[in-house]
Amino acid sequence: MKMAYSKEQFEQLANPKGDAGVGILKRLNCVNENINRLTLETLGEVVGREVLEVGFGGGALLSKALTRFPRSKFHGTEISHLAIDQAQNLFADEINEERISLHHFDGDVLPFLDEAFDAVIAVNVIYFVSDLVTFLEELKRVLNAKGKCILAYAEGSPDRVTRFEKEQIEALLISVGFRRTKSVSSKDNENGFFHCSVGFMQE
Repeated sequence: MKMAYSKEQFEQLANPKGDAGVGILKRLNCVNENINRLTLETLGEVVGREVLEVGFGGGALLSKALTRFPRSKFHGTEISHLAIDQAQNLFADEINEERISLHHFDGDVLPFLDEAFDAVIAVNVIYFVSDLVTFLEELKRVLNAKGKCILAYAEGSPDRVTRFEKEQIEALLISVGFRRTKSVSSKDNENGFFHCSVGFMQE
């Protein structure tokens, strides 16, 4: 991301809380507009019956996905209780219709059974993960044998220190057991260069 964030802002990006968190969630929906669009285009190639978004933030991607893929059921998980509370209001009708379910994620273990999903997506999440390999292993655990994992991320972390090259992410996906990978890339003023890397459970 081109914008530099303070330590306090970075912590809010990782886990939005309170009044400041409300502002962060609104900003995330704007900042992520183009990266969400690329993610949905990629998801269109791999969408299945059960789809999980890890770290849904302000809910912008889930909202568009529900409209674009009316035959799929979506699940969202968040470390931020504020994000969950807001999403419960935003998606009240869809929750009642059982088109979406929302869950808290403790940052370590996803609250789902093995092989539960056809696709798992995480947009601008990997910057905040303390152990990326363990995180990817957890994403893989909840995918079925034909599933796909979609990671969307900017090359430059909001801390303006860490960088995420697509070759690095693809190599990590392979290292945890995905059979093959592919990436698509783009650029905008908010994120700079960003990538959408897919790990496939099958060749």
